[in-house]
Amino acid sequence: MYVQLLLNDHDHEVDLWCWGGEPIYRDGKYCGMTTTTGYGFTFAKQVCLGFVRNFDEAGNELPVTNDYVLSGHYEVEVAGIRFEAKVNLHSPNVPTKFPDRERAAYHATRDKPDQADLLTYETKF
Repeated sequence: MYVQLLLNDHDHEVDLWCWGGEPIYRDGKYCGMTTTTGYGFTFAKQVCLGFVRNFDEAGNELPVTNDYVLSGHYEVEVAGIRFEAKVNLHSPNVPTKFPDRERAAYHATRDKPDQADLLTYETKF
């Protein structure tokens, strides 16, 4: 399952940045790799996207459910150092300067607005 991880305790001015390909650990056990990374200025954190897998004790792959993903404790290893990470199944709500006015206007990609809410325009020649 493709997830988003926000790294905690990562100092972007001192610690090495992620480049993709970093191992992801769930409850201390390897469970996947990052694919895309970058610094999220809105969240003031390193943001990693990657795939999480579910293996049993014998190494057999099991289904990955939302409950499985959300119930674990995650870490991402960057240059040999593990950083605790918060996992998200979808993009988190973006903090805004005026939440009472701006929150209603923001639609995450997982939200499907009604047809009436879509912007329309006319092309004039």
